[in-house]
Amino acid sequence: MKPTKPKKPEREKPLETVGFRLDEKNAELLEARALSLGMGPHELARHVLLDGLQQQVHIGELSDMMLALREEVCELREDIALAVEVLLAHAGHWEENAALEWVDANFKPKKEL
Repeated sequence: MKPTKPKKPEREKPLETVGFRLDEKNAELLEARALSLGMGPHELARHVLLDGLQQQVHIGELSDMMLALREEVCELREDIALAVEVLLAHAGHWEENAALEWVDANFKPKKEL
């Protein structure tokens, strides 16, 4: 019986090479950020891409969540303002107009959030 050669271990699928071009503005930004972090632009681009792919919450979802939170905060401010107005007018024995003016001046936002 002839000795057999040991089988070579099967190789895993070769890693994919990904490449893309950046416009001048973004290439300069990538270069500057990489330099500030003490790494090369290719290494930073790889980290940014991998981090983006592995994020549990993507930027679009995060933006939607922030908008929903903003709406809830605005509604809460309105609810608090109404509650204070009612308390001042009834429990605090203020005139309704005076209570409304005080709430408008102290609770309602001057400009939209």
